[in-house]
Amino acid sequence: MKKINHIPVVVGLIFSNFAYSHQCLKNYSYKEFLNQMTLGEAKSRFGLNLDESNFAYLKMLLKLAYDKSNNDKPIKLFDPSKQESDSSVQTVYLVANAPDKLVSEINLTNYNDLLKRQAELIPLARGVTLNLHSMQAGTGTSVDRNSYLSKRLGIPSEKVRNGAKATDLYIPGTDMSIAEALMHKAFVKSDLYKGIIYTDLVSGETQDSIEKAWKHVSAERPDMKGLRRGGKIIQHQIPTLNDQKQLSTNRLAPGGHGFFAINLIERLLAKTPAETKNQFSVISNGEDLSGSPDPLIVAHMKKNKIPIMMVTTEKTEIDLKGGQIGIAEGRNKNGQTFFYPTIVEHAQAERADQKTFFEKMGLTVGTRKSLFNTNMVIINEEVLAPLLRTEIEKIGLSNLFKEISPALIQNNKKQVDKDGVKRVYTQLEGAMGSIMLKLDQHFRSTNNIPLITFMNIEREHRTNFFAPIKTAFDYWMLLHSDRFEFNKETFTLKDLAPGFLPTIKLQDRETEDKHYANVENILEAFNGTKILELDELTISGKVNLSGLTLKGKVEIINQTENPISSEQIRILFQHKKFIKDVKITFEKSGLIHIEELS
Repeated sequence: MKKINHIPVVVGLIFSNFAYSHQCLKNYSYKEFLNQMTLGEAKSRFGLNLDESNFAYLKMLLKLAYDKSNNDKPIKLFDPSKQESDSSVQTVYLVANAPDKLVSEINLTNYNDLLKRQAELIPLARGVTLNLHSMQAGTGTSVDRNSYLSKRLGIPSEKVRNGAKATDLYIPGTDMSIAEALMHKAFVKSDLYKGIIYTDLVSGETQDSIEKAWKHVSAERPDMKGLRRGGKIIQHQIPTLNDQKQLSTNRLAPGGHGFFAINLIERLLAKTPAETKNQFSVISNGEDLSGSPDPLIVAHMKKNKIPIMMVTTEKTEIDLKGGQIGIAEGRNKNGQTFFYPTIVEHAQAERADQKTFFEKMGLTVGTRKSLFNTNMVIINEEVLAPLLRTEIEKIGLSNLFKEISPALIQNNKKQVDKDGVKRVYTQLEGAMGSIMLKLDQHFRSTNNIPLITFMNIEREHRTNFFAPIKTAFDYWMLLHSDRFEFNKETFTLKDLAPGFLPTIKLQDRETEDKHYANVENILEAFNGTKILELDELTISGKVNLSGLTLKGKVEIINQTENPISSEQIRILFQHKKFIKDVKITFEKSGLIHIEELS
């Protein structure tokens, strides 16, 4: 194939397909592309399958990538022992160790306080229509379910096509996927409200599997009663940046769940006031069996006319790397100081050389519990819509979207291209929470109106609202272990040891940890394993624990070239009914070292 050389433009922003099927934006500089490239040209010239909403979101992310004035300052976490004086750095106060005065700047409600007002609140929810938006756009490659689906469906692994995580993982002992369980759960919960509208947030890779799930549910429930399907919103894949910061169609990828936040705002603005009356919208993780609010939370929002609620939970030992809520200081156009909530991610703390400080925050550092972001956002449409319309009348829609553009996430991915060369591409992404917090920040700055209230879920209630499946082990623990119980009537999870979740570290250097990312490997390694009283499990190397009972803290190191079977471990503790507070090392030499852990 003939090679076409790249033609440089003002800032080097061009489409490239390298040595095969090259296509370049020869006539557009970066700014011209953003301002003049039409959706029709993007489709016809470069084969991009985008609609207006996805195209606008792509432009939003590109502007963030190339316009340095939009880049946020690097952050530094407030540490009273190390005062920060660098004005080029944004100091952020995590809730766990922020001064009391700053914590009062954010609106925070604890779920336990609502439980005291059930008689008052529950009737209010019956007048509400709940619009559930289930994020099913990603294929969840961190959870390898190829061999699991091959075995379950009885087809060769090469014929397996992944859909969404929730459509590919099943409730044990049934033919019901997690996605279908969530639909059934919405049907059951619809009696608590005026009705529930269920909208799927999908991609081209996942929409077929979601359609299949709806067919199964519709066949079982011809009469949906209070549940109505709201259709689907499709997130299309967008170009990435190559290692020369050129826009490339070699690798296409979704732009993060920030798209759904922008899309929701667009759809909200298209509604009439009558269409937003008593309407509440929820966006949450699509594989999370607990990812929806209860009537208490919805009624609390309605009663207090809260525009936006972000659901957090008390940070625990398993949440070391997740986003935490913090408070930052800003200045408005009049030079006045104001404070606003923000999310601090693990990567930001790492760049600030505060990784350990961040991870310990709320556990051994700080006087309060830290607020961990669950990725559930609730919108009171009737309250938020008029606020947005008034603001747009003042500054215009394009300026509002500029103000609420998310903090840009640049996600580097390696890929072997069609010419056999391995290259690195940067996926441009934005997060839903970032957009909502930027919206809150804008309204605080311009109108002195906070939009967001945080609903913090105490750890004993955590599983009622937050039970994501981020790993293959999560799937096993939530649905196959003795640690949780799934109710097939209400389609809910019950935490059998509420208030504490075990810390799990599964490593296998030989496969770069991919062994434990495989669902089938996990189901085999932990078949019948009891973990109800397990606090911490660390495994290095391939180990099978099937049929064993683990308690307290257990660490197993396999330095040999062969997998360690559960029988090899059982023999070491043949006079005990369980394994508790112990470290076992299988050395290369064949020696086995056993150490008691306190």
